[in-house]
Amino acid sequence: MGKTQKPLTILFTDPTMLEWPEIITLKEQGHVIGTWADLFQKSLTNPDLITGPTCWRMSQELRPYLSASIKGAQALKYLK
Repeated sequence: MGKTQKPLTILFTDPTMLEWPEIITLKEQGHVIGTWADLFQKSLTNPDLITGPTCWRMSQELRPYLSASIKGAQALKYLK
């Protein structure tokens, strides 16, 4: 498997995800992989992508969907 020409810095919010074969492959391809701990220790800076079980992409273009993301999070949290 070759190195990527477009490496990303990716933060995973759940450290157990780092054990996934797919994540290990991403690292082998040359992507910078880390967790919140790496961000706080400054060994990982300016992530291009933050991913995890409760992440939701939000940008200016997606601003109209903010209320939908809040409702979705409430539905998951209070599903019990």
